[in-house]
Amino acid sequence: MGNQNSSPQVDKWPQYFDLDRSADMKEPVKAEVSGSFPKWLSGSLYRNGSGLYQIGESRFNHLFEGFSVIHRWSIKDGEVTLRTSILDSDSYKKSVKYERLVGQHFASTFPDPCKSTFDKFFSYFKKEADDNTAVNIVEHGDRLFALTESTAIHEVDGETMHSIGKVDLRKSIAVHIGTAHPHMDRDGTMYYYATNVQDPKKTYNIVKVPPAGKGEAPFSKADIVASIPRRWKWSVGYTHSFGMSDNYFVHLEHPVVMNIPKLMTMRFWGGAEQCFINYPEETVGITSRVDKTTHMSKLDILFFQIQIHVVDRRTGQRLPINFYTPHGFVFHFVNCYEESGFLICDVCMNKSGGLVHELYLENIVRLMKSNADYLCFYARFVLPLNIDKAKEGENLVTLPGSKATAVPRPGSGNCVDVTNDAIFGGSAFFELPRINYDFNGRKNRYAYGTSLINPTNQRVMKFDLQERKMTEWKCEDKHYPGEPVFVKDPAGTSEDDGVVLCPVLAATTEQSSYLVVLDAASFKELGRATVPSDVKINVTFHGDFCKRFS
Repeated sequence: MGNQNSSPQVDKWPQYFDLDRSADMKEPVKAEVSGSFPKWLSGSLYRNGSGLYQIGESRFNHLFEGFSVIHRWSIKDGEVTLRTSILDSDSYKKSVKYERLVGQHFASTFPDPCKSTFDKFFSYFKKEADDNTAVNIVEHGDRLFALTESTAIHEVDGETMHSIGKVDLRKSIAVHIGTAHPHMDRDGTMYYYATNVQDPKKTYNIVKVPPAGKGEAPFSKADIVASIPRRWKWSVGYTHSFGMSDNYFVHLEHPVVMNIPKLMTMRFWGGAEQCFINYPEETVGITSRVDKTTHMSKLDILFFQIQIHVVDRRTGQRLPINFYTPHGFVFHFVNCYEESGFLICDVCMNKSGGLVHELYLENIVRLMKSNADYLCFYARFVLPLNIDKAKEGENLVTLPGSKATAVPRPGSGNCVDVTNDAIFGGSAFFELPRINYDFNGRKNRYAYGTSLINPTNQRVMKFDLQERKMTEWKCEDKHYPGEPVFVKDPAGTSEDDGVVLCPVLAATTEQSSYLVVLDAASFKELGRATVPSDVKINVTFHGDFCKRFS
């Protein structure tokens, strides 16, 4: 699959995979509002995602490859407009210049006319970071940034959504792969995750990024504040996001890994997707031999479970406890917080790590036609922060009502086997979780999620974690809700005082896409803003509401 340069065989692409360069709007489109948007709601909902999959006769194959199309839903005085823009990355501009796709991408490779055979050979070992930042758009300080899983970051103009500058973090700190899911601390500091594939002892890194001062370049003060070793010699665990509580960082080292030799030479034979290996679940052994440097059991290096690493934010040091949980995969954290000597980690848990390989466009279309569901459920891990007096074989989780387990492994000294609590029965399938971000790192009661592109049960969900109840809002057939973004009411006092904004994607241009606003407390629809049916809207992954850009 890695070197497919021709279009997949699909009779007709759904409109969200079939955008063209008209997605780069010069002016916003006014949406028709039914119901009402609260008067206090003023600002812009920014969304980012893969949108443009074809240039000329060449076409991308995988969901993560499309060129970034950024949306701006502007809300003011109850009126709503939509403007979409194709991010003018170097990768996109080069493809436009040659009227075909060019270069190395996530799952495919296209010839680059700018490089001679000699140039191509050396570029295998000196690869520029892919600057198609198509996963997220975040506000940091008074600036907007588009991010992806390379170390390239675009600063974006709030009006046009075009690039006004680019940063490549690998040029200033020792990292090679980035993430699109930073955390923002209450003082405005960003914490960013990045991978170093060369240093086994400093592979997984947390990067501290203070807001840039007046006249300072963005990310100029980025600094690594914590590093975690890897357990494989020639592979690194794939990471999409990380967790952060008031006092700890949480990193999941998945058995979904990127093979380092393949990463180093992938331009010879295919895209980055072909570097992924999904290790199978294996029986866990027992050993008491502990490496004094990494604090990991000698034989545990071979075990293909998720290892949960906990790092003290105050010292930058990893806790000397090895938490292991059975095989699975997590794209997104919901939240992490501390309670009664435990670290609570809420995540969206996929039952299989093979999802990365399944997200080819042709496969998604096939799954939609067969009414297949994506099986990702709400999972809570409860991690003891101290095991000095723990008894082997005893469940250390003592929080009332919790079904999670944390059991010290006999003979290991510092290994704890953990299982999650599927709070909503393991059947409330959802993704793209959000919370009231004022509660990020602290105990929250509510969370929100979406069924995403689910052909049988299109809905947005509100999770009450205290009562363990779920409320849902459903949209019409042939429509698919995106990421639900919570916006707090400035006059509110409760955690769910505010609204949830959610873009709803039409499957075809026979229907219209729209933005829905839900009352976050009752989860009832307050209103929606509908754009004309001929306006194609792509799948967006992540974004945020910015009051400053109204």
